[in-house]
Amino acid sequence: MVEIVMHSLTIEADNGSQLSNIDLTLHSPNVVAFCSADPLFGETMFSLLRRHGQPTKGTIQINDQPLKAFRHPEKTMAMLDDLRFKDRWTIQRAIHQAQKGSANSIDDEQAQQILSQFGLEWQLVIGDLSQKQRIELSIILLLVKQPPVLLLDHATDRLLPQEAKAIWQLLRSYAQKTDALILMTSDNMTTMMSCADDIYYFSRGYLTSTRHLHPQSSVDCVITVFGNGFPIETAQKLGARILEEAPQETRFLYAGNIQAILPLLEQSTITDVRIEDATVADELMTY
Repeated sequence: MVEIVMHSLTIEADNGSQLSNIDLTLHSPNVVAFCSADPLFGETMFSLLRRHGQPTKGTIQINDQPLKAFRHPEKTMAMLDDLRFKDRWTIQRAIHQAQKGSANSIDDEQAQQILSQFGLEWQLVIGDLSQKQRIELSIILLLVKQPPVLLLDHATDRLLPQEAKAIWQLLRSYAQKTDALILMTSDNMTTMMSCADDIYYFSRGYLTSTRHLHPQSSVDCVITVFGNGFPIETAQKLGARILEEAPQETRFLYAGNIQAILPLLEQSTITDVRIEDATVADELMTY
């Protein structure tokens, strides 16, 4: 098991990112999402965990050991920036290179089984791969190393939702089977809600809320109701969280089963309804 404990952690990074007085405990097996409007949040947090920089205040412990005394954090916590491969290499050579860098790496047969799930073959040349395939291969190369902690900063944001879902199914399975801890950031709220076990919400550097997601949790949506007569109090009892309210428009975040609230949207005075996936900004207004 891996445990990371942060106590009164404050960071004022050179890139302008800030974290203020953070107290949290993370442990494996788990997939943890950090939801923040700060695009450099992951860079700041993950660099600190790798001992690239110092906190302004507070402490971090990994497995009861102070981070400053933790030897070779890069062997415990892997990230995509660690990967080194060349476009002229075949996938086979890149896999073997990843295996050399770890004492616990999976063997060729296991690697080929994972690659086949994504239509990747041993002799394909990396330079010939599409962007989607390169992202998938990069994450597979990290898994080949079998690290106890994975740090994934916006790792799948350039994939389509279904493509991201497939790679995160692999990552979630890896976390459970190997007792690993995966820490992630994303600009896509749907990705975080579909993939994470827990979401930590940060606003202006402060931890504002923690949310545990059940396996059957639905993805949050934002519903905009045009017209009047929408029964707001009844909707709130069903779990609606009002984001904006105007005479002819009500906008709210909804985290429950959409079927439960549909009857409220059938009022004769309602002229139109728009349902969209929640964004990071929407979530931070609520949590």
